[in-house]
Amino acid sequence: MSALPDAIVVAGGDGTSSEVVTGLMRRRDNLCPITILPLGRSVQSASKRFSIFGVKDVAYVKSLCRALEPMLRDESQYQSVIRFDVINEDDGSDSQLKPIFGLNGLSWGLLENIDSAKDKYWYFGPFRHYASAASKSFADNWSLKTEYVYTPPCPGCIDCASAQRQEVALPSGLFTRNLFKYQKNTTEPKRTLVKNDNCRNQFKGSVEASQINISCVQNQDNFAELESQFISSLQPGWEFIKQIPQVTCSNILPNLVVKSRTIQLHPAGEMADKFYSIDGEEYDARPIKVSVVPNAIKVFC
Repeated sequence: MSALPDAIVVAGGDGTSSEVVTGLMRRRDNLCPITILPLGRSVQSASKRFSIFGVKDVAYVKSLCRALEPMLRDESQYQSVIRFDVINEDDGSDSQLKPIFGLNGLSWGLLENIDSAKDKYWYFGPFRHYASAASKSFADNWSLKTEYVYTPPCPGCIDCASAQRQEVALPSGLFTRNLFKYQKNTTEPKRTLVKNDNCRNQFKGSVEASQINISCVQNQDNFAELESQFISSLQPGWEFIKQIPQVTCSNILPNLVVKSRTIQLHPAGEMADKFYSIDGEEYDARPIKVSVVPNAIKVFC
């Protein structure tokens, strides 16, 4: 598309939204606003803003109409997105592959496997999620071992802006293609850039967990940051069976929470059958850098 329209209506789920946002963020020019019409199976990005009802309800049609009302009224706000870059382990730099952008985050591990496999148990009807969880009760491949490197949250400083200006186009690759520097819309809210001595500090660690979730949240200081949750309390066996109601509701408390501006994951061990879920789409589990891009895209809501 040589020229962007005035607005884009994204009719689909989280995966479709991620594809549209990724395409927009890779462009050189200013971005047009989007609105999300939640028609897919997974609609986290839309359900954060609207109440979405079952497809058999009349209320569902009304909720779709309400999802379009902000665009008709020209009511919008800027939303932060999450950027995912594959890391080249040879030199520790971002690999020559295009980044992926998402609105919801990354999920990796047992809970994600259970959720993605539940449709195989469709014959259990409303209990298919429980059946998927029960099938994993005595599995022996729960453990995820990874090293992580993160930088602390930052509201936006000279170092952050400098790092964004240094982005240049890179050769195409399997994960992504040419990387274009993103130029923000001139009407985006601006912050006064200051010097933050802690912005480039790096903190390292290692963890063994059964589930890892990374999402973008707005903190109490009103700027976007990454929240990484590491869950290691789940163990196979009869105790897990007792926890299945909490598992299906994703009501398991994390053992470790890391707040950051960027975080790198360096998985250890055999990763041939492991996959990240980024906004509901599967990607090979490789060393990856996750970054928050504040106020990146305009959304009607």
